[in-house]
Amino acid sequence: MRITVFLALLTISSLALAQGKGPASYTVKAAYVDAYIFRGKTFHNDDALLGEFGYGIGKFSYNLVYVKPNDDTPFLEEEFNHAVSYTTIRGQTAVTVGYQAYDYDGLAPDTQEFFTRVAYLRSPLNFTYGLAIDIDAYRGYYLDFSLSKSYLFSRKSDLQFRLQGGLSYDMEEEVDDRGVTVEEGFYGKDGVNHGVASVKWIWRPAQWFRFETGAHYHYAFDDFLHQSPAIDQGNLVWRSAISITLP
Repeated sequence: MRITVFLALLTISSLALAQGKGPASYTVKAAYVDAYIFRGKTFHNDDALLGEFGYGIGKFSYNLVYVKPNDDTPFLEEEFNHAVSYTTIRGQTAVTVGYQAYDYDGLAPDTQEFFTRVAYLRSPLNFTYGLAIDIDAYRGYYLDFSLSKSYLFSRKSDLQFRLQGGLSYDMEEEVDDRGVTVEEGFYGKDGVNHGVASVKWIWRPAQWFRFETGAHYHYAFDDFLHQSPAIDQGNLVWRSAISITLP
């Protein structure tokens, strides 16, 4: 059963208020990409619009992500992602744990996962890594890691360079003796499946407003990714986004 927006907001608000936490914060984000790639897999190889709503109070947060390709495809007509999470900071390390539900309108199977993410806030290359445990369609493990570095471009803007990689375990397709798929497959084999190199320009003219634009180069190492007609071995994706955070 998927987490509804109302239930997610009610849950995290009740927990946070019970701990006497401060006021809530809200983030609204809109983005344009000329291809939609998720964890190395091209869900749509043409432009798409992304919207995001975030609500946080205390250490709890809820995020809704909406994806809409500009032209419908049988595989993905639109997507809703719901996530609830809890974050703690100890010293210079931030640890987040949570649950996420992926609701796809199209041939892509809906799925759910538990996840955790660790970020070292003051490491020289901003090292982060995350683990997602799929409990629904794919029933496997996905681990990603990233390094990033920002350089001052002007008084209110900077350039950010980022390297990211992803690997998986037990997320290949499983077929029975009759050739019927009994478990969906995201990748063809265990191990490193994709890598990303990106650069983006970030402009913050006000504390509550942010604009970013840049390019991401995705490379798929996994053989299963190459077999789909919607997936290229290498993909250069352009992305622009604006976001508003209150208060």
